[in-house]
Amino acid sequence: MEIKDLINKHKGTPGLVLGHGPSLKSLRPKLPQIKDSMVIFGCNDWFKFYTALPTYWVLASNMDTVGQHFYRLYDYKIPVLFADTADLDASRYLPHLPAGYCAYDERHSENKICRLGPRPCCDKIIPGRLTLQEELQKYSGCKHRFFGGYSVAEYMLAFAILMGCAPIYICGVEMDYNLGYAPYLTGELPIEVAQFAGHPWEKGWNEIVSDFKTLRDSANLVKSNIINLSPVSKLTMFAPGDTTCIKL
Repeated sequence: MEIKDLINKHKGTPGLVLGHGPSLKSLRPKLPQIKDSMVIFGCNDWFKFYTALPTYWVLASNMDTVGQHFYRLYDYKIPVLFADTADLDASRYLPHLPAGYCAYDERHSENKICRLGPRPCCDKIIPGRLTLQEELQKYSGCKHRFFGGYSVAEYMLAFAILMGCAPIYICGVEMDYNLGYAPYLTGELPIEVAQFAGHPWEKGWNEIVSDFKTLRDSANLVKSNIINLSPVSKLTMFAPGDTTCIKL
């Protein structure tokens, strides 16, 4: 699949973007009931937090990779949307993915090499291929383009908008490590928050706010709306809501 194959694929269908933050605790019991009526975008360590399958599994780093999650992608036949400019070793697995994949670039706007000079990811530049950010700007007509690189949630939202989802709910994306994560399905708590002291979110908050405002504006321009189901999320630019907003 290419991004062009995904545009308006789910036009008018509600979308649900799920992270791993603490607000999941109120949503997880409802997920089996709503999963067939929504387009669900999952990410990263999905199966540590959920039993239901996502509609799409979105990856954007060299830590959560197609290779790492290959067996679940294969066994459960989940389409994967991954950044091939971050996951540089995915190619060996791609022919064996039964539900297909979409590789996207989130780094090389205008096909330019990385600003600090050529890096291994620059080998993934495909002449004429737009970045995910450029595709969203082209689709929505928004005058701004989000930068990306801070959270896979940005890319999940971008895909939800491009696919025509309306409205788009977001949950488990607090953007605040001090709140911790939702517990794993085993009841075990994820890694200590202390490991993220000095995380770039603390230094780049203005850029993060700008990115999510651009995503909000892009959704609004195509007659969609992003609703944040977390009462403690720092993403206050989105319309507030709770799990009662979702009709079963």
